[in-house]
Amino acid sequence: MLPDPPLSPAVIPVILAGGAGVRLQPWSRATCPKPFLPLRGGSLLQQTLARVQTAATLIVCGRGCSALAQVQARAICPRYRLLLEPEGRNTAPAVAAATAYILHHYGRQAWMLVMPSDQTLSPESALMESVNHYVSKDSTGIVTFGIRPRHPSARFGYILTTSDGVMFHEKPDRRTAGTLIKAGACWNSGIWLARVTTVEEAYKLLAPEIWHTAEQAVIYAKHEDHQTILDPGYFNQMAPATVDHLIMEQYPHMVCQTLDLRWRDLGVWPSLLAHLCGF
Repeated sequence: MLPDPPLSPAVIPVILAGGAGVRLQPWSRATCPKPFLPLRGGSLLQQTLARVQTAATLIVCGRGCSALAQVQARAICPRYRLLLEPEGRNTAPAVAAATAYILHHYGRQAWMLVMPSDQTLSPESALMESVNHYVSKDSTGIVTFGIRPRHPSARFGYILTTSDGVMFHEKPDRRTAGTLIKAGACWNSGIWLARVTTVEEAYKLLAPEIWHTAEQAVIYAKHEDHQTILDPGYFNQMAPATVDHLIMEQYPHMVCQTLDLRWRDLGVWPSLLAHLCGF
């Protein structure tokens, strides 16, 4: 089944599938990390791919998972490309490399939609409609998608829009979470949209060394069939860092769009078990 509505052809989805899934051990393990675990309805990676299956999609994951990722991606999205990390460096280097790849291979007019690979959304059409809306109005800055909270939780990050801009709060305690919700905060889904040139600008402003190194890792990458192997000599120079901390929390031109839908982060056992049981 094709996504409804289809994603704008200007958008290149970037699926982050490099997480080790330590919170789901021992089921999640080095030979089969969290994004590739078999679930009803397909693996987490496959369910994320199904959301955007008509689009040319970048999947960022570890080189050791390339065979598993190819088998799973091929069954859902014929236009996939694996961007393979020689070593895990967390999300900031991963997104920098994806941005550089899109710039070099799709051009400066492209948009990128960054998504984790451990979530479920319902209805998914709400996200696609919102993405297409921001692309059609040629929005500037970075648009991050929040989820209207159902209850206070210490397991999620929060986003609060204030007169001073968009503020990020990383997994506060439950009491603080309740205070944030009363102030209008939403859950941080980790999904965001921007023109690729906007993300380039953000990295050059806030993390220029990572940007330069990631770009070199792309320029000197090796290409084989549906996969691009980032140059280890450059990629492994980058220090581990999260894109939320390095870019999202500091970039001045942010917009938060709150979505009212059913959302579940499947990166922890309670949520995953509830999902498997159909709750």
